[in-house]
Amino acid sequence: MEAFYDVEPQKLSNVNNGSYFYRINIQKIEIPALNENETITQWRCDEFVIWGIITSNKITDAVINSLWNKDYEQKLINDYNSAKEGIFDEQKANESVERYLQFLTSRKIIKEQIDNDCIELNIL
Repeated sequence: MEAFYDVEPQKLSNVNNGSYFYRINIQKIEIPALNENETITQWRCDEFVIWGIITSNKITDAVINSLWNKDYEQKLINDYNSAKEGIFDEQKANESVERYLQFLTSRKIIKEQIDNDCIELNIL
């Protein structure tokens, strides 16, 4: 979920109700102020709620499942397999393979970011 803050948020913060906010893609942004030639600094990020004891696997599961539900992933896999088995025409096969490879690449990038953050935050 996209979130905005007036100050730079931490990557991980305890909400004190048994959950944590994990944030990725934290970016400083400037938005126009009411007065001409002035801007307001804000921070934009993607924010995920993690419940219970924080582990690398819990963070990964929460983020991946928030970004892509299992039905979406299963459809990509089914379409990929159909393409590889020659069930689709060439154009649909190429599109299906490309969509699945893009999904795998995006997921790999997210997992690497989570792994790096967990190392930085000393999370196992």
